[in-house]
Amino acid sequence: MVRDNYDAEAIEIAFNPLQEKFEVADAAVRRDKSYIPNISRVWLKESDLFDLLDDYMEGLESSRDVSADERKQIKKAITKLHGLTSFPFIALELAANIDEGQVADVFVRINSKGTPLKQSDFIFTLMSVFWDEGRSELEHFCKAARTPTVGKASPFNHFIHPDPDQLLRVSVGLGFKRARLNYVYSILRGKDLETGMFSTERRDAQFEVLKQAQARALNLQHWQDFLKVILAAGYRSGKLISSQNNLLFAYILYLMGRTEYGVEEYRLRRLIARWFFMSAITGRYTGSPESQMEFDLARFRGLEGTDQFAAVLTEICDSTLTSDFWNISLPTE
Repeated sequence: MVRDNYDAEAIEIAFNPLQEKFEVADAAVRRDKSYIPNISRVWLKESDLFDLLDDYMEGLESSRDVSADERKQIKKAITKLHGLTSFPFIALELAANIDEGQVADVFVRINSKGTPLKQSDFIFTLMSVFWDEGRSELEHFCKAARTPTVGKASPFNHFIHPDPDQLLRVSVGLGFKRARLNYVYSILRGKDLETGMFSTERRDAQFEVLKQAQARALNLQHWQDFLKVILAAGYRSGKLISSQNNLLFAYILYLMGRTEYGVEEYRLRRLIARWFFMSAITGRYTGSPESQMEFDLARFRGLEGTDQFAAVLTEICDSTLTSDFWNISLPTE
């Protein structure tokens, strides 16, 4: 399996025939003679079920007495374990003539029950169908951000080890000026949010927008230059970052200013550093981050030119960091 930090690790599952219980094998379980430490032995072609049963009984009897009823229970449980390979599963068969979008929609509908999935999981489903390399790029970037390298550029840093869904938010915020991922899921399916109609052409066009936005978000030069902005704001490590949402939204604004509005780097760094400090000290994205991000992104739709972009950033910072905030709100909090 691959853990959250992207380290690959082999997992062994142990089985207790007396309790009919499965456990992830650790040192204590492997020492316990009441467990079969690795159930994969049961299904190996070269394994003999009777030999495995004899070995298990011999080990268990070396540690304690085994009653006749327990012997019967053990034989029954191991036989049931061996029969798992013929366990019947209910399969939903899809017609051969349906398109990829309908397949993705079925997956999303089925997985809307049981363990709740996040909206990003639904978008990743669409990406797996229509742009699988884009999802792989996100995962590789996040893996590289966790491991320092020597002699080559990498996204590694001491502020944030991003997850794919976090960088997906950056891409969709940059490309669609949206923070609510349920909107983005509908957009990527080719839905017109005004008419409710779907079209393949619109879906392809929206995926092209996402591709271009993700290319900017995963650009190593953009990423490392943005991290210098966080340094300029007075932050030196991730321990000082109270909310990763603040950092990610600041990255969206940085990319907008750099790649869409052509703000010169020196001016952009000052603007985004001030914005990041403002959002961090006020906890702007700690309560309902998605709603606040959606509201803020709406302010940047339809702007024209460098000065309008800078004016909106400055206006929000000035209206938030007022004298009342410094003299009343901040001391009170």
